[in-house]
Amino acid sequence: MRGSVRPFRSWLRSSPHVLLKVSGGFSSGDKALCVAAARRLQAAGCRVSILCPKPFRDTLHRAGVHTPLLSLDVTDAFDGTATLDEVLEQFENLHRYEYHETLKSFEDVDVVAIAPGGRLLDGYKVTRHLLIPALAQKLGIPVVYLHQSVGPLTSPAHRDMVQQTLVRAALCVTRDDISFAFLRELGVPESRAFPARDLSFAETYPANSHPPAFDLGINLRIGFNGHTEPDVLKLFLKEYIRRKPDARLLAYTTSNPIPAPLADELRLLACTVEPDCVEYPDYVRAAGRCAVNLSDSFHGVIFSMMAGRPALALQPDFGSWKLHGTLVPGQPSMETLPGFVDAPSARDILDRALSLGENPGSVSEKQLRFVEYCRKRAEDGWQQAERAIRNA
Repeated sequence: MRGSVRPFRSWLRSSPHVLLKVSGGFSSGDKALCVAAARRLQAAGCRVSILCPKPFRDTLHRAGVHTPLLSLDVTDAFDGTATLDEVLEQFENLHRYEYHETLKSFEDVDVVAIAPGGRLLDGYKVTRHLLIPALAQKLGIPVVYLHQSVGPLTSPAHRDMVQQTLVRAALCVTRDDISFAFLRELGVPESRAFPARDLSFAETYPANSHPPAFDLGINLRIGFNGHTEPDVLKLFLKEYIRRKPDARLLAYTTSNPIPAPLADELRLLACTVEPDCVEYPDYVRAAGRCAVNLSDSFHGVIFSMMAGRPALALQPDFGSWKLHGTLVPGQPSMETLPGFVDAPSARDILDRALSLGENPGSVSEKQLRFVEYCRKRAEDGWQQAERAIRNA
């Protein structure tokens, strides 16, 4: 890899220039985490630039985050690479313009912060998500990972490259306990790993002050990381309406837009459908409109709990540990149901959803305690990250 050696600069540690690297697309959760990290970095006195996908720009503007926004339009998975050096060499050779533009974006950066989230696991293009931190480390720029889920990783090459990057990071904050244990397994020193919770727990969003307008909210994840079978979902809805004829149903999403053909079919089943992703700052308000929420979105579950509405978690995001690794002392891990994948699963979800609708109180109180515990842990993680950025 050819690139300039990072020049020595004297800078005030009270106002470092942080490049915030963001991954994701339409998801409400990814956007919420981007806004949370950017605002907190600015509040800490950092100069912030954001390297993010274009869909994030409107959200940042809506949130009042005004800072230089950069893009890196590289979708290559860098398949066939076995080392970080090979990844960076391919980046330079196959995407020469983007490579040199990225080098320019690093010219006066003191720290690269990887936005909260979870892309370093099976099912995602792991190598692509290592591109920016690996290049930063090659240039001698410290990297701080904010509130991550990491693993599982079955590919030996992916595991090795993730290990190299995380072991050299100034700090890696995790958002679940299983990911923290995985970091320790990878050899990340205890002094540079910190167990926290998802940063969205520490945020405050407008709440819904009215009684629920819907008996049931179905927060659907449709897309490459979704597992919902439309025919199974329709079977569920027909049986729910048969058992509760006056039910008011809402289908919405915090993951990917609901495709128009499916939205039309759901409307024929007496569902109100909101096909576009919930936008900032309405995450909690949207979930609060429903007495009970079914969600196959990690942040959909969080937003429902923050709204004081009981939530059934339907499925994991691939094999991610982010949900059942979010533990509270003295409580079992949150149960994650398979989702709308077959008729037996649909019947199980139906019985649980109807039962929750009849007696939501005890579950809501338990989930609110869960939220409060996670809020403190998320804030603790942020304090550690802010300290690492200042000391990097």
